[in-house]
Order: sequence, then C-alpha cells, then structure tokens
Amino acid sequence: MNRLSFLFIFLAGFVLTGCEGENRRTSIYKSVDKHEERYKREGSLISDRGGFSVVGTQTLDNDSSMGINRYLWRASLAVLSGLSVESADPFSGVIQTSWNASGKNKGSQLQVSAYILGPQLKSDLLKVVAHKQVLIAGKWVKKQASDEVAAKVKTEILMKARALKLADRS
Repeated sequence: MNRLSFLFIFLAGFVLTGCEGENRRTSIYKSVDKHEERYKREGSLISDRGGFSVVGTQTLDNDSSMGINRYLWRASLAVLSGLSVESADPFSGVIQTSWNASGKNKGSQLQVSAYILGPQLKSDLLKVVAHKQVLIAGKWVKKQASDEVAAKVKTEILMKARALKLADRS
C-alpha cells in the first residue's frame, strides 16, 4: 500500500508540473526569446552571427539574431493571433493560422499564412497568403481568396513591425 501511495503522488506531481497555465501565444513569444538569447550568447555551430551561407558571407540586419527579422516576426504573431495561430516556426519564418469563419458569413472560412523571407525589415521580405474555403453541399471547397485580404494583413503587419522597431529605438 505504501508503494502504491508513493507512486500515485509521484505521478500526480509529474502530471501537474506540465500545466504551465499560460496561453499559446505567450509560449510562442517565450520560445522566440529563448532562441534569440541563445543565438546572441552562443552563435551557431557554423557562424557567430546565428546562421551560415553556402556561398560567401551572410550579412544579417542588426535587428535579427536569427535568419528572420524579429520585428516582422513579432508583428506577424500579434496581428495573426486574432485568427488563432495554428503553427509558428521562428527558424523558417512561417506562421499559419487555423481555419476561421470569415466575418458574418458562416458558410466560408479563411486561413492566413505569413512567410518572413529574410533578416531585414523590408516589405518584399514578407509574404502573406490568404486561403479561402466555402461550404457547398456540406463539404468545404477551396476557392480563390481575394488578394485584397492578404494585402490588408500584410500592411497591418508592416505597420506593427515599424511601430515595434521605433519603440525599441526610443
């Protein structure tokens, strides 16, 4: 009986330590901060600047210690968090939301993907793609999403990234 009690207490403690009580967005930010700090402190295996280039040298923007721009990353997370982020990879710079009902129309849903393509804070290094599905006869069918939706999301991300950078400088 004593061993059984000990085993139960040990397993209960083990299970409860996994409950952090934080929401997913906070965990993603902490993950990015942890990786940024590691690269600032240690560099990478190949370069002391957090990355490598197959040909020539890699020139990173002072804003980034990873292969992507941290302001674009944080701004993308902030803007897309309203659409519930499904996956976010700070090393490849890809953020994808889950399918969300688009506006008042419950018969269509929208998914947004953001791709951060480099370490500089430049608009051509951010690609936003919107995907749309429409409910037809009980099945979700892919349809062409408006380019206007992706353009609005991209503009909002760029404005937020610029504000984050200005806030850091002051």
